Amino acid sequence: MGKWEMVRLEEVCEVVSGTTPKSNVEKYWNGTQNWVTPAELREDRVEITETDRKITDLAIKESRLKPFPAGTVLLSS
Repeated sequence: MGKWEMVRLEEVCEVVSGTTPKSNVEKYWNGTQNWVTPAELREDRVEITETDRKITDLAIKESRLKPFPAGTVLLSS
């Protein structure tokens, strides 16, 4: 059995933190862009293709959000 080496997460992937568009700004919500919430990151769910909440393109622009490509691994703390 081989040895395991401990490394920082940043050494093997890009770590990004972000912000949530303001919930009280109606023009940011009920759009067409998926918005993943921690509740959707479940042990029994391997892939997320649709989300309960959606944001608008305006929310992405004005909140300076960075869309993630398909296949992105998401973690939440």
